[in-house]
Amino acid sequence: MKHLILLSFLALPQLLQAQVTASDELKRLNKCYGLFVRERIPTDHPLWVAVSRGTKSGTDACMELFDKAKLTSSGELPKTNGNYDYEGMRVLNSFLRFHKSQFEIPDFSTAVGNGIDRFTRDVTDSNEPAYHFLYSLFAPEQKFSDVVTRDFSLRAKRYSMKSERTRSVASVALPVIMQGVYKTVKDANGNSVLVPDDAKGGASPFEPVLPETGILIGLDVDQEDNSIEPTHFNPNFGTLKFTSTNINQHLGGGIIGSQGYLLGNLGKDGFTNGGTNLFRRWGKHVMADLLCRDLPALRSKDVVAEVDAESTIAFRTGISCMGCHSSMDPLAGAARNSRAAWTSNAGMSFNRVKFIGHRTPDLGYAEFPSKVADANFHRRPANGRLYYRSYNGDLVLNEVEGLQQLGESIAKTNDYYVCAAKRYYRFLTGINVNLADLGNINTPALSPGEKFQRDRVINMGLDLKSHQSLRTLIKNIIKSDAFIYPDRGV
Repeated sequence: MKHLILLSFLALPQLLQAQVTASDELKRLNKCYGLFVRERIPTDHPLWVAVSRGTKSGTDACMELFDKAKLTSSGELPKTNGNYDYEGMRVLNSFLRFHKSQFEIPDFSTAVGNGIDRFTRDVTDSNEPAYHFLYSLFAPEQKFSDVVTRDFSLRAKRYSMKSERTRSVASVALPVIMQGVYKTVKDANGNSVLVPDDAKGGASPFEPVLPETGILIGLDVDQEDNSIEPTHFNPNFGTLKFTSTNINQHLGGGIIGSQGYLLGNLGKDGFTNGGTNLFRRWGKHVMADLLCRDLPALRSKDVVAEVDAESTIAFRTGISCMGCHSSMDPLAGAARNSRAAWTSNAGMSFNRVKFIGHRTPDLGYAEFPSKVADANFHRRPANGRLYYRSYNGDLVLNEVEGLQQLGESIAKTNDYYVCAAKRYYRFLTGINVNLADLGNINTPALSPGEKFQRDRVINMGLDLKSHQSLRTLIKNIIKSDAFIYPDRGV
């Protein structure tokens, strides 16, 4: 009997450890289910049963749940018995909600303005920036670098209880709001139809393919050509000379060249001149959204050479101003050939649709950053510069031309991947690490716990740059102690 008691006592630590391990694995599953599905997991759920019995780890169960949102080669969630998987839909839409929350993009009512945001939303999907992340998360054979290097737009596939999954043209009266050079006549059956009005130029009504509504169930490459006839343009665009009239046109660089991201960020109707008028909000948000670099992102010594006391541009004369302008202004130069445009509608200025037009440059290069304003700035090649201090204090200085080159330059940095690791780490653990330049005198000292978490996230980000798999990043975070014990090490 004594020997049995002794053996039981000796085995107690192993038994306790097994119980703790099983408990931890159930904690992982319980937490990821709440984050992914936004519900409590039933105790009779097959994943719960498997983890509680020790036949599956909590991490593997979480990833099995995550994989329910994987898209098929057709760009949709898989079906079972003709129906989309409920948990798969919940997971996909939870990550959509997360990514939408990560951007500083103003909503269209703020960015587009003039009372036309309602109709712009009917034509352009403001959620497209988030779709680029989701596509790299769940579509087959996608890398994380693709988020900023794709040269195509993405269109949502959505499920609705209604038989028609899109808004109908009639429901938003697009032929009315896109008024121009057409008229209503009666056909042979006495029905009203719209035909070109030859007396006013003969343009047909604009009837674009509209974004689908309902719950997100997939993503696909947007191949719709929503082109507007030239006579539908507002006539006050002067020298812009659009290369394309397709309002779905992607302008390069993945997310940064999508219509949704550009519409939400450009913020100006007029031409840029390299001085007072630049797409600074767009440049600032590219830095914050993709690199986690807040302005000023340079040290004082980095911008001394760019201060010009004789410049006619006021901010060029001060070193404190150039701490921000030296990053966001040259970055905005890469978008100079784009600008907001809107449809012509025969006097109904409050009912129109905005989009981002683009022109092919027809003048030569000019020095940039500019010393003086240049009325032809938008007509010149879109040379720009990615210029900032990295999280580790390294100076990043890359010359680019246009949005595609800018996206490719971003994809080569370490900050792009470390920033992503920071965002997913906070989403999954609640821990928000500090990625500021520690060599900057304005950066406060970090505690040992803060330094520990920062180093962990940096390593995860550098690993992401190597393997390019967001799924692997998420799995590594879930299996870390911080996922279920976020207070440890802080």
